[in-house]
Amino acid sequence: MKLKIAYITVLFFSLAIPSAFADTVSTEIDNASYDIDYNANNVVLKSVTADLDFISLIFETEVSGSEGDVSITFQRDFFDAKLGYSDDDFFILSDGDEIEFEEIKDDTSRTLSFSPHLELCHFLFQQELKK
Repeated sequence: MKLKIAYITVLFFSLAIPSAFADTVSTEIDNASYDIDYNANNVVLKSVTADLDFISLIFETEVSGSEGDVSITFQRDFFDAKLGYSDDDFFILSDGDEIEFEEIKDDTSRTLSFSPHLELCHFLFQQELKK
């Protein structure tokens, strides 16, 4: 009986607690594929396209609820915003309007958290994509 209760408890918590694993969306640049990790609530990143002319990434999103949020982690060796050797600001545009976001960064990655309201988001920065 105790074993059955333990199994039910584990099953309950595995369903009630969101997965700690990030989802991934991929883009291709010069025949090389790059994975971008993200965590989302009521948002799916359907695709990402690198726009090398404007030095940006364009995400197609699907917002399934009125309150969606997403956190995207960019590895600095692939996607970064730098002005010289200093970090520069990212710009996130949705339908031409700049979106406010929160950022957490360390030596290897930068994570941007925001609430998309439309189906297309552009991430702009001041440095070329790493190839």
